[in-house]
Amino acid sequence: MLPIQETQKRKSDFKLTDIIPRPSELIAPEVFVPTAVMLLITICTGFYMLLVPDISTQLGIENKGLFFFTHMLSSLFVRFIAGRISDRIGRRKTLLAGVIIFAIATIIMVNVKGMYMFLFCGFVYGVGTGIISPTLMAW
Repeated sequence: MLPIQETQKRKSDFKLTDIIPRPSELIAPEVFVPTAVMLLITICTGFYMLLVPDISTQLGIENKGLFFFTHMLSSLFVRFIAGRISDRIGRRKTLLAGVIIFAIATIIMVNVKGMYMFLFCGFVYGVGTGIISPTLMAW
């Protein structure tokens, strides 16, 4: 064998219970909040992706990609700033701000009546997403 030292102080025989993970080894409490936020944001984003084409049709907007275009632009530019902000004021505060903005976009979406309000909703949704994504990745 290789000349590698044993790391355990006391040698023991293999038992099946050694490979069964304990609950404390599966769920780390420090990542519960970002994981829960990511799950909920992903579910909401799925609903957005599903409903935006139908809402576009209902509002008479032929180009269904306009919403996603405004979302993408605002999200892209906000990400550069959001990472620095989360480094300065902390991940929790930045994440809370992003979730609040995301919730505002959802409330706007429920009450959207025209094309400009719809595109404004895409912008606000992109700002929320642009804040949440880098904050969660840096957590």
